Amino acid sequence: MLILLYDLIPDRIYIQKKIQYSVYVGLIFTFVALSGILIPWNETAHPTMGINGIVLPLSGIVGGPVSAGIIACFLVFFRYIFDMGPDSTADLILMVISAIIGIVFFYLKKRQSVLYSSTLILVSFSLFVSVVSFFVLQFFHPYGPEIEPLRSELLIQIPLIIFLGLFILGSVINLIDRKKTSELELLSYKDHLEELVELRTIELQNMSALQQATIESTADGVIVVDLLGKIQNYNRVAAHILHLDNEGGIDDIGIWEILSRNTEYPVQMNVLLSPVSLSEEQLLSTDLLFKSGKVYEIYVTPHKVHDKTIGSVINLREITERKNYEDRLKLVNQKLLLLSGITRHDIVNQLTALRLYGDMIRHVNTVPLITEYAEKMDQIMDTMQQQAEFTSDYQDLGLYAPVWQSPSETFINASLSFTKHQISFSTDGDNVEILVDRLLDRVFYNLIDNSIRHGSHVSIIRLSVSLSSSSVLIMYEDNGSGIAPEEKELIFQKGFGKNTGFGMFLIHEILSMTSITIRETGLYGIGARFEMSIPEGKFRMVSESIT
Repeated sequence: MLILLYDLIPDRIYIQKKIQYSVYVGLIFTFVALSGILIPWNETAHPTMGINGIVLPLSGIVGGPVSAGIIACFLVFFRYIFDMGPDSTADLILMVISAIIGIVFFYLKKRQSVLYSSTLILVSFSLFVSVVSFFVLQFFHPYGPEIEPLRSELLIQIPLIIFLGLFILGSVINLIDRKKTSELELLSYKDHLEELVELRTIELQNMSALQQATIESTADGVIVVDLLGKIQNYNRVAAHILHLDNEGGIDDIGIWEILSRNTEYPVQMNVLLSPVSLSEEQLLSTDLLFKSGKVYEIYVTPHKVHDKTIGSVINLREITERKNYEDRLKLVNQKLLLLSGITRHDIVNQLTALRLYGDMIRHVNTVPLITEYAEKMDQIMDTMQQQAEFTSDYQDLGLYAPVWQSPSETFINASLSFTKHQISFSTDGDNVEILVDRLLDRVFYNLIDNSIRHGSHVSIIRLSVSLSSSSVLIMYEDNGSGIAPEEKELIFQKGFGKNTGFGMFLIHEILSMTSITIRETGLYGIGARFEMSIPEGKFRMVSESIT
C-alpha cells in the first residue's frame, strides 16, 4: 500500500520536492500507519512498535521534518485519544528518536549524496534505527505480562524486522525515485527538444520568408532546379518571363523544355545547363534571344548544400535595351571605321600623287630653291603618311578582345622587317605567354624602329623575359646612345619626339589595355632599356620551347 500510494504522487509535485511533496508523503505514511494500528496483532500490545516503527523514521528520511511531524503528531494523538496500550513510554521515546533519526538522515542524504551512495546511506539509516529500537525495548520493557516470556525473542525479532522493513521499503522507494527522476528527465528532455524544434521551425520559416521576399524583390527572374532540371522554386518575374502560370503543373516539366519553348536558339541553353556545366564551380552565363524579341542574360550557378551540388540557380536578366544600344553602337563604329579607312586611303592616294608631281618638278626645274622646297614637301608628305598609318593602328586598338601571345615569338617576327639593317636580334628567359592586345607586334616594331632612328649606332637588340612570384618582367635592350634622363618620362606622351611623336605613345596605349606598364631604365650613352611589367593574371607559363 505504501509503495503504491507513493508511486501515485503527481509528477508536478514530485519534481519540485517542496512543502507540498512533504505534506503528500506525510499523509501517505500517516494513512499507512493508521492501517498498521488497525491490524490486530497477537504478539504485542504496542501496535506502534510494529509497522509504525518502520513507517515513522522512513517518512522522515523520505519527506523530511514536515512528513515526520505529520505522522508523529497523528500517532501521539491517536495513542492518547484511544489509549491502545498500558505503557506509552517506549512508544513515545521510539517515535521521537525515530523521527529525529529520519530527519537527520534526510539532510545527510541531501548533502552527502555525491560522496556516498544511496544504498550505503540507507543501510546505515536502517541499522541505526534498529539498534536504537533494541536499546529502547531493552531498557523500557514495553511488554505486557503475557508477552514477558517472549521478551528475549522479541528483542531480536523487532529490531531485525525494523532493519529489514526500512531497508526493503527504502530500497523500493529509491527505485521509484530513480524511475520518476529518469522519466521526468526524459520528459524534460522531450519538452526541451520540442521547444528547440519549435524554435528551429520558426527560424526556418523566417529564413524561408526572408529568402522568398529577397528573390521576389529582385527585378531578375530566379529559378531553382534540381540536378535533373526539374523546377523546385521560382519568383513572380521568372513566372512572367517563362509563362509558368500557363504551364499548369510544372512538377514533370524540366527547365530545358520550358526554355526551349520560349527561346530561338535552345542549343546554347542545353550546353549551358548540362550536368557537366552544373558541376563546375565558376558562374556560367550567356545571352538568350526569346521568341518575344527580348534578350535575356542567363546566369547559372551551382546550388550547394554542405559542399554537395544538389542543383542550380538560374538568373534571368533582361538586356534587350542594352543589347540594342550595343548593336547600334557597333553599327555606328563600323560606319566610322569604314569612313576612316576610305578617307585614309584617299589621303594616301593623294599623297602618292603629290610625290609624283614633286619628282616631276625636280626633274623639269633644277633651280636649287625649288629643289629644296620639293624636298621639304616630301618630308611633310612622309609625316602625313606616318600619321595616317598611326590612325590606322590606333583605330584598331581595343577593337578586339586581348589574346594570349608569346612576347619572344612576336619580337622575332617583328624583327624580320629590319633584316637589312645588319642588327643582331636575340631573346632569352622564361617561356611565357601574356594576355595583351592583338597589336603587340606594333609594340616591338615601334621599339626597334625607335632604336634604329635614334640610337645612332645600334647593332644589338635583345629581349629577355624573367618570371617572379606575382609578375613577369620583359626587358627590351639595345646598345645605342640611350635616352637622356630628362626625356625618360616624356617619350610616352603624345607628340613628343623628333619624328611624329606617335610611336612611343602608341606603345604605351597598346600595353595599358591589359594593365601592362612600361618605363625606360637604360643609361644614357650606353643604351636604351625598356622594362614592361606584366601583372598577375595576365601571364601564363607554356611548356613548348621557342625555336
